[in-house]
Amino acid sequence: MVGSGTYDILVGASATDIRRTATLSVKGETIPPRGLRAPVAAWTFDDYSGTTLVPCTSSSPAPRGSTP
Repeated sequence: MVGSGTYDILVGASATDIRRTATLSVKGETIPPRGLRAPVAAWTFDDYSGTTLVPCTSSSPAPRGSTP
C-alpha cells in the first residue's frame, strides 16, 4: 500500500553521492491518521507532528498519546 502524493526518488553510490533524481506523482490510497490512544512502538513511529518518543521501562507503563 502506498499513499497518494509526490515522492522524490534519489539514486546514488551513497547518501552523500546522489547521481540521479526523479519526482513521481502517485495516485494511491488515502491512509488515515494513526490513532494514538494505544501505545506506539518506536519501530512503527512515523514522525507525526507534535509526537515525542519517550523511554518505556518495565517499571512504568507505556506512554499514551496526549495533546500538549
